[in-house]
Amino acid sequence: MAYAVSATYTLDKPIIDALDVTAQTTDVGETGKIVTSSDGRKYKKVVVDASAVASTAGEPAYYMIGTTANEVTSDYSDAQVSEQLGATFAGVFCSVITGSVAEYVWIEIPNGAVTPDCSCATEVGVCDGLTAQSDSYFSISASDSDRVVAVAMEAATSNLADIVMLA
Repeated sequence: MAYAVSATYTLDKPIIDALDVTAQTTDVGETGKIVTSSDGRKYKKVVVDASAVASTAGEPAYYMIGTTANEVTSDYSDAQVSEQLGATFAGVFCSVITGSVAEYVWIEIPNGAVTPDCSCATEVGVCDGLTAQSDSYFSISASDSDRVVAVAMEAATSNLADIVMLA
């Protein structure tokens, strides 16, 4: 099974685009909008810079250097500080991004709710503290100084696991 978003009919605010549609190259007026679903998950419409690395749903997103709170990247080398320090982790992508043009896309943001089937290292087990790694997955925290951004709710199977993202 792959990452899936909440059903759109469960959202607290109507939105123009579906949460899991492929990224769009034009702003339809939703950038910065946050919606909450009845299952407790929160989503934010953001813009992805054209220099980002291609990514798919369930992979980590990071805040960009020197830009607004609504711009993210799939490449942590473009983030504010290293992947393990500071407020770089933004959430997980809800759809595919190509990384070749600026794109508008929904991300799921940390909210303490279970996020199903995120991209994880194969060694991830139940209750492991997770860090967001380079460009595409979550891995087990290796040190007390790591920035833990999520907790695994199950062991990874085929590089996917349910997680709870931490704010």
